[in-house]
Amino acid sequence: MSEQGSTSGAEESSASTSSDAPTPTPTPSEPVVYFGTFGHGEFALQRRLCTRQVLSQLMGLKAPSSLVVVTCEGDEVTSEGGSYALKANTPQSKYLLATEEEVEEGGFVQPKTQHEVHAFLARRERMVEKKRELIKEHFRPLHPEIYEYSDSFLHPDLRSALDHPSDADGALQRLVTKEAETGLYTLPFFTPHFCALLCEEVHHFERSGLPTTRPNSMNNYGVILDDIGFTPFLTRLRERCVLPLASLLFKHRGGASIDGHHGFVVQYTMKGDRKLDFHFDDSEVTLNVCLGMRFQGGALYFRGILEEESTHTEEVALEHRVGVGLVHAGKHRHGAMPIEAGERLNLILWCRSSSYRAAHAHGQCACCAHD
Repeated sequence: MSEQGSTSGAEESSASTSSDAPTPTPTPSEPVVYFGTFGHGEFALQRRLCTRQVLSQLMGLKAPSSLVVVTCEGDEVTSEGGSYALKANTPQSKYLLATEEEVEEGGFVQPKTQHEVHAFLARRERMVEKKRELIKEHFRPLHPEIYEYSDSFLHPDLRSALDHPSDADGALQRLVTKEAETGLYTLPFFTPHFCALLCEEVHHFERSGLPTTRPNSMNNYGVILDDIGFTPFLTRLRERCVLPLASLLFKHRGGASIDGHHGFVVQYTMKGDRKLDFHFDDSEVTLNVCLGMRFQGGALYFRGILEEESTHTEEVALEHRVGVGLVHAGKHRHGAMPIEAGERLNLILWCRSSSYRAAHAHGQCACCAHD
């Protein structure tokens, strides 16, 4: 992918879904309060919503009475009538949210027994559920029309290829460009108009002052699209567009059986995340589409497949073009060089196959298990 003015190694690690780090710094339309936790992520929230009930729900607590709020100086904040007198602050002076047990232990309480592990996972599910309920109740989309998938969002060439079921593989094969023998493929994906609308929607949400968590364990800035209502869109995008491509290009890696996803937008700026360290994705197949905005630098670099040592001498760099998609195996090791100016947003869709993972977990031949 080459870049034309409007573009978009370190230690190897696996990027995974996570909430244990800084969130984007929005420029909200009303005062927000920043919170940290012991191992449960950080988030910003409109000050008017910072009640004991809402905060305990966002912490996944069944009993609001077990919630403790502490200032950055270490002083406990008490509630009056279910409300806290919290000041609008910055990420550097955030309040700490914790349970009484966490305060007593002085940090994150590691689950040890099977019962404690199940309780911990159930709490995490409640945290996600309550966050999404709060967003659904208070967030008003700027472009509601893009929350429902439409083929009109696709580049005409991709739309044409998908509309030929009798020769779908042939049409897609002719559309993609193979950038490396290790399996890096680019193709025209979204229209510039859709890319612009999605960028505007992400910025609109960041200004809302509603709770956001980091997209994964490596990116600090961006939005999890499933959190703000894009699950139906992403599901249809995965089924309509990614599944045919993954089936054609990565069948040996579970591409023909992808049935789940984690979808998010990552954001790179000169004052936020400028680069992405060397890693591999928690996916079978990854779709990466540059949305904009105007920026310089930030090329993606690839260094071979994780379990294929003979490929580790690979040195491939790909620049970003707005609307152009990159499809690669999740285990293809990569990173992003620093941007040199501007802001870049990319839509990332980690596509996963439950059957492929189950087969590998039991030591089976996943390819045979899928046929």
